Amino acid sequence: MAKRSARSVFAGVPNYAYDKRLHNYVDLSTGRMVSRSVIVDALRDFINSRDLVLENLSEMYANGILSREEFYVAFTNEVANSYKAAAALSQGGWHNLTPSHWGKVGRELRDEYQRIVNFIDDIDNGRYIDTDGNMQIAAIRNRAVAYNSSAYGMFWRLKDEEMMNDDAITEERWWAILDETTCERCARFHAMGWQPKGTFPPPPLHPSCRCGKSYR
Repeated sequence: MAKRSARSVFAGVPNYAYDKRLHNYVDLSTGRMVSRSVIVDALRDFINSRDLVLENLSEMYANGILSREEFYVAFTNEVANSYKAAAALSQGGWHNLTPSHWGKVGRELRDEYQRIVNFIDDIDNGRYIDTDGNMQIAAIRNRAVAYNSSAYGMFWRLKDEEMMNDDAITEERWWAILDETTCERCARFHAMGWQPKGTFPPPPLHPSCRCGKSYR
């Protein structure tokens, strides 16, 4: 097993440590840097694992099983956990999050909580009842997971800020999955290759966006 350097901080990811100088995880078994796509995939897997919970909570509320307060508390707790996990993963572990990081997470969550209130109001006001008087459960479930996927953006906003503040980093590259979820703008960014840092905004560009950035 590779020796853990003094500047590397264990991040709670099995066999990985975070090297603050490199802004990246290192595989302790090989001493090599972990591809950022591996970390992003881990984040996506975690977020996706919570989608069903949010879908079920929203359906239960629409069907009158949960009260407004019960739904709000349960739903916002799930979204907050996704945001906090994304922030921790971006910085190499919970213990690397500073008061400034927590402040950014808190501010974004406050905005998200208001959007969730708007979501609840829309359900209460009949926005999801069709012309036949039926509740559009599929549409409600689709909207529910959009709040959770916003946590993906939390990861990239913190990571991008970290890179912008490092003078040694001069270039960035947009990488896209290039599948059916890739929009025209993402594909265009991908084709541009390496550009001066700050050329591209932090991902995602749209709700289903799975793009990322590399830096050097």
